[in-house]
Amino acid sequence: MQTIDRTVEILNAVSTAPSGLTLTALCSELALPKTTGYRMLQALVKHDLLRKDDLTKAYRLGPALLTLGANSLAQWDLRAIARPYLQQLSQSIHETVCLNVLYRDRVICLETIESDRSSPFVVRVGREMEAHCSASGKAIAAFLPEAHIRRALPRPLRQCTDQTITDFDALLRHFATVRAQGYALCDGELEVGVRAIAAPLMQNGRQVVGSVAVVAPAQRLDREARGQLVPQLIETARQISMRMGYQPGILNPQAVRAQV
Repeated sequence: MQTIDRTVEILNAVSTAPSGLTLTALCSELALPKTTGYRMLQALVKHDLLRKDDLTKAYRLGPALLTLGANSLAQWDLRAIARPYLQQLSQSIHETVCLNVLYRDRVICLETIESDRSSPFVVRVGREMEAHCSASGKAIAAFLPEAHIRRALPRPLRQCTDQTITDFDALLRHFATVRAQGYALCDGELEVGVRAIAAPLMQNGRQVVGSVAVVAPAQRLDREARGQLVPQLIETARQISMRMGYQPGILNPQAVRAQV
């Protein structure tokens, strides 16, 4: 915990110095031993959180923080844009609807609209889930470049239930199916007795930025129910994606009716 606190102190100190801070100045300001300060600065530079000016020897904020900041703003914008569509979908299908984003090998829930029907399974805001065996994670990962997937997902893949796909090549083949049909199904792969269906959220440039998922007890998401629900889910994802500048094409609710 002390290392994390020190890291935050370093980033805050550098952020308030218009010309950056040298190792000596930084250690003096934060009362850090030079060896500790140097080690931490090198680690931050390695991850592009800081950059060192070769001429002045001063450390400034790095490009990775720009990416993190942009992603943070995008996620909050995504939540605000998506919420009315999530509410409308939940009211229409009477099931819990969630908004999710991918962070490394985990899926994080940004928003949940709970069903007006009782359910023993509710995805709380902030919950993290396995990306390879949750519908919300698969709907995102399937639309990422394969090289990104190979870097992000851990090996071996964790087995959450007997239904979890743990073979990486089998997972890649499964992702091809997800891309072809435009949505992902989780049938007891993350938690026994629970089914979930998710569709990707795209923005301009065909970049996947998240997913919308419907979560319910398995008996309420049987084949007949899914046949009625999936087109509505994909239409919701399409509408949210269009609000973020995506041009229709991949998210076509009419194209999945025969594939449910």
